[in-house]
Amino acid sequence: MDPISHAMLGAAAAGALLGRRLGRHAFAVGIVAGVLPDGDVLDKAIPNLVDPALPWEFHRHATHAAIAVPLIAAIAILPWMLSSAWRQRWKPLFAAGLVAAASHTLLDTCTSFGTHLWWPFTGERSAWDIIAIVDPMFTLPLLVAVAVACWRNSPRAAQVGLAWAIAVLSLGAVQHLRARAALEAHIAAGGEEVERIRVLPTLGNTILWRTLRETRDEQGRRIARAAAVRVPYFGAAELRDGEAIALIEPDALIWPDEETAARAARVFEVFDRFADGWLGFAGEPPTSAWANFVLADHRYSVSSDGFSPLWGIAARPGDPVAPLEWVGLMDRDRATLQRLWSEVMGRDRE
Repeated sequence: MDPISHAMLGAAAAGALLGRRLGRHAFAVGIVAGVLPDGDVLDKAIPNLVDPALPWEFHRHATHAAIAVPLIAAIAILPWMLSSAWRQRWKPLFAAGLVAAASHTLLDTCTSFGTHLWWPFTGERSAWDIIAIVDPMFTLPLLVAVAVACWRNSPRAAQVGLAWAIAVLSLGAVQHLRARAALEAHIAAGGEEVERIRVLPTLGNTILWRTLRETRDEQGRRIARAAAVRVPYFGAAELRDGEAIALIEPDALIWPDEETAARAARVFEVFDRFADGWLGFAGEPPTSAWANFVLADHRYSVSSDGFSPLWGIAARPGDPVAPLEWVGLMDRDRATLQRLWSEVMGRDRE
C-alpha cells in the first residue's frame, strides 16, 4: 500500500504493544520500520530503457520477505543504538521494529500486487486480494488514531488504531469471499469450464470487485473473461458479466531478429510472472514481426468488467534504441473516478 498507510500501521502496531515501555519512541521506531521495506522502490531510478521489467521484478521482493523482517527491524533501530542509554534497552526497541516491519509485509500481502513473502524458499508471489493499494477507509481513521496516540503518548489510542486496521482487513476478507462465491455461482449456473479465477478489489473500497476467469475457446486458446461483482455490506451480491480477451503466451510472440527476441524473452517472462499470467494485447495485436504493440497486465482495468489496462510494455521491434519500454495506459481524467464511484454506489444500474 501507500507509504502513509505503512507508516501509520507500523506506528500503531509498535505503540500498541510497546508504547508503555518506550513511550513516543515506540511510535517513531514503528514509523521507520513501517516504511523501510519500501526502500526497494529505489530500483525505479534505474532507467526504463535498461530493463523495463526490472522495477517490478525486485519491488516487494527480498525486503518484503518474512525472513527479512528481523533485519529490517535491526536497521530501523540503528539511530537509537548511537545512545548508550538506549543500547541498554535494545530488546524492546527491536521488538517494536519487529512488529512494525512485519505489519508492512503482511499489509502488502493483503493487496493484489502481493509480495515475495516466502523468498528465498519460493519465487512465487503471495497475494491475498483483500484490500486495494489505496483505501481511505483504512488509512484515514488509522492516521487520526496514531496522531492522537503520538500527541497524548497514548498506547490505548494506538490499540484503537490497530484494532481498526484489523477490522478493515477482516471486512475485506469477508467481502472477497462473498464476491468469489457470487462468481463461482455464476460459473456453475452457466456450466462454464474455468481453469482459474481471480477476485480483485477495486480502488479505495471493499464493495466493488473485479473478477477474472480463464477459459479456453474452440481452438484451445486461453481467454480471460471479466465480471464486476458489487457486494453491498447489507444485501445480496450483484454480478455483471463483461468483456473477454485473448491471453498471450510471451514465448509465442514473433520477433524480427534473434537479438531482439532474446532481449524481449527475458523482459516478458518477468512481466508475465508479475502479472500472474494475465497478459494480453492492449489494442490491436501486431500484424507482422516488425509491427509495434503493447502487451498489458489485464489484472487491473479502468473498467471493472472490461479490459482497459493501466500499464504495459510497449514493443517497437524496429527501434534499435528503445525496442521495449514500460508505459502507463491509465486515463487519469475525473470521469474515471466518477465512473468508479457510480459503480460502487450502484448508480450505474439505475
